[in-house]
Order: sequence, then structure tokens, then C-alpha cells
Amino acid sequence: MKKIVIWPDKLWVVSGPVCSGKTSTVGQWIRDKSAAGFLTPEVDGIRRFIDIQAKRMQTFQVDHGSNQPFISVGRFRLSTEVFKTGNELIENALTCNCDYFVIDEFGKLEMDGHGFRPAIDRLMSILPLEADSPVIIIIVRDYLLAEFLSLYQLSEWKS
Repeated sequence: MKKIVIWPDKLWVVSGPVCSGKTSTVGQWIRDKSAAGFLTPEVDGIRRFIDIQAKRMQTFQVDHGSNQPFISVGRFRLSTEVFKTGNELIENALTCNCDYFVIDEFGKLEMDGHGFRPAIDRLMSILPLEADSPVIIIIVRDYLLAEFLSLYQLSEWKS
């Protein structure tokens, strides 16, 4: 797993392979911090969505027999309502009154322009301009890291 600082005190990217502990590590790290945003761990074989600030967990993964609207991503059927919730949280990231804001994660769906991508695009377009914004922590799969950095014209910060 790798942490990349893009802008000190503004944007960090946490990257690593699938199931390498990215979500768990970030979740443990923020436990005693002033944080908001969301984590999407797999708990008991089911993808969940945790609103960090509200301390609320909901099911992200839709059962195959359900008539709930979903988006297919690999082996997962993910709730469109939960994507809406995540996008709303991202839209309010700069006003969260917290030190850290977590987005878990930027994946294949986001690379294709869906999922959390609409709100991430808006956030990335204004992020460097906000002096008092929280540190944004985005979890990105290792095989998408180069594309993610290129998409937003980012590079690792050098002191």
C-alpha cells in the first residue's frame, strides 16, 4: 500500500491492490481524528457503505433477488441510492467542519465516468483554491493510479 501526497494538507491518495487493506488502514487511522466522508468495506462478504461522520452503516451491495436499482461493477451489484448518498457527501466535503474527508474509492466505475465520479470531478476542480478545506483522502486501486493522476493532471508533491 502506498500513500501519495499530491498537495500537502489538501490531497492524499492511498493506493494498493484489491484486498490489500486500504479501507481498513484508512478506517483505523481516522478513528480518533475529526473526519467525514465514507468507507466501503466488505463485511461478511457484503459490500457496505459507512458514513464516517454520522457513524452510520448501510448495505451498498444489492441482492440478486431485489428490485432495488443498482449498477453492476464486476461481481457486485451496487445500490444507485448509495451512490447518490456518496455523491452528496462529496459535494459537501469542503463544508464538513472536519480535518479529513475520505472517499473510498475511485475505481473502474469512476474511471468510466460513473459512480462517485460526478462529485469527485467537481471537488477536484475547486480543491486547490480552498484554504480552509479538510485534507481529502482518496482511495484508488493500484492499477488505476496512473490513470487517476493523469485524469486530474496530478503528480506527487516534492518538497
